[in-house]
Amino acid sequence: MKPKAWIAVIVIFLIIVVFLSMAFIQRANDNTYHEDKINYFLNEIKTTSIDIKDYGFFPKIVTINPGDGVFWENNGLKNQGISFDDYNETGSDILIPGMNYTKVFMSEGIYDYHSSTYPYLIGKIIVKK
Repeated sequence: MKPKAWIAVIVIFLIIVVFLSMAFIQRANDNTYHEDKINYFLNEIKTTSIDIKDYGFFPKIVTINPGDGVFWENNGLKNQGISFDDYNETGSDILIPGMNYTKVFMSEGIYDYHSSTYPYLIGKIIVKK
């Protein structure tokens, strides 16, 4: 190839690299924006904390208002998960020790749940005005 052709190839390659870099930077900024919005939303709602231990949920029963959230934190030594008895409700993935899960309850009702790894560990969320 002629030297001018090599220069053209290198310039095109650099333009592509710069374009892709800008796209990745923009994508990273978009994710930060969305994470900020999610964090803002979670900070604005009232949350009740439930401590997950290897032998149960503490407190076992909580009462909240519609629009409030529940924050579960696995402070035990075993993996846990939140599964609702009503299969229409979405629970958590497996929570290894130290992980947490937050769910906002918009509708009034009684939400019975249990550990997905130890089903005999049960809890209840009561949502009422």
